[in-house]
Amino acid sequence: IWQPALARAKSEAAEMQQLIRKDGKNFKLAPWDWWFYAERLRKAKYDLDDSALRPYFELESVRNGAFTVANKLYGITFTERTDIPKYNDNVRVFEVKDADGSHLGILYVDYYPRANKEGGAWMSNYRDQSIQEGKDIRPVIVNNGNFSKPTGGQPALISFEEATTLFHEFGHALHGLLTRCTYESLS
Repeated sequence: IWQPALARAKSEAAEMQQLIRKDGKNFKLAPWDWWFYAERLRKAKYDLDDSALRPYFELESVRNGAFTVANKLYGITFTERTDIPKYNDNVRVFEVKDADGSHLGILYVDYYPRANKEGGAWMSNYRDQSIQEGKDIRPVIVNNGNFSKPTGGQPALISFEEATTLFHEFGHALHGLLTRCTYESLS
C-alpha cells in the first residue's frame, strides 16, 4: 500500500501548497503546517468542521463505547473502583473481570493533561501478567491521553481522531489485560 498512500499524500500536499499560495504566502509546506492546512482543505472540499463533530464524541460515552465493544467481543466487564489508590484525582480506576466473573486485572484511565505529564497518548503497565510459583499474577494497566478536560459543568468533548486514539490505546490495554503467559517479559 506504500505506493498508493505516497501518491495520495503527495496529491494532498500539492492541494495544501495551492492553499498557501491562495493565501498570498510564499513558503513551502512543512510537516508542522500539515494539520492546519489539512483542516483548511477538508473544510474547503467537504465543509466538514472537526469541531462540529465533537458533541457526538463525549469522552465518557466514547470510553463506555470501548468498554461495550470489549464486552461484546470478549464478555469482559469493567467496574469502577473508588477504593483503589490513584495518583491523581482525575484518574479513574476499573476492575476488569472475565465473562465467568473472575478477576482479569486493573485498568487505570488517565485522560486529562497536567503540567507534569507527557503529551500524547499511550498504554503502559504498572504490573505485567505472569505466572509465578503456579499463581497467575494479573496485570495493572494504564491508558493515558491528553484530551481536553470538561469545563463549566459541560462534559469533555473529543474529536473523531481523539476517539480513534482512545480506541487504539484501549486495544493495547486489552492486550495487556487479556494476556495469559508464563513469562512477564512476554506478556
